[in-house]
Amino acid sequence: MSAMLVAINARRAARGGIDLRLGVGIASGEVVAGTIGSPKRMDYTVIGDSVNLASRLEKITKTYGVGIVICEDTARAVGGAHRLRELDTIRVRGRTQPSKIFQVVTAEAPLSQAAIATYAEGRTAMAEGRWADAVAAFEAALVLAPGDRPAALMLERCRILVGEPPATDWDGVWDSPRAA
Repeated sequence: MSAMLVAINARRAARGGIDLRLGVGIASGEVVAGTIGSPKRMDYTVIGDSVNLASRLEKITKTYGVGIVICEDTARAVGGAHRLRELDTIRVRGRTQPSKIFQVVTAEAPLSQAAIATYAEGRTAMAEGRWADAVAAFEAALVLAPGDRPAALMLERCRILVGEPPATDWDGVWDSPRAA
């Protein structure tokens, strides 16, 4: 889908149109699938926690500015089949437990291994409460990948945390409304 979107946007640009963007959220787990509804309106669908999580992840693609976000279970399932970058640890609506989320790095939105590693250094420093080290790492990640929205977002958060450190029991999850 990502590759086709590049081709579609090239045709749109040739006609003076604006680019289309696609956000995909993928979560693995058990679901209930089947025809649901009344005799007047039947629909084949899936329901379950994984469906809800995938929907939340799809919405999160806008916040992070990436095309594909997957949950930790899906990341484990795909193994090394795709290049992944651990984006963040989040708490989605409807869940109390934090969830690690990952970006699928595609050829259409490439990142160097150095940019991914530097971002990971920033995430580690952030999780350990070393805000200044995290700021430095995310600044370096942005030098390696200018315009990388996740690195810019983490840098913004760490700069806030330098001035307003969280409580000592902080679990590394950025909760709204504190998010910028």
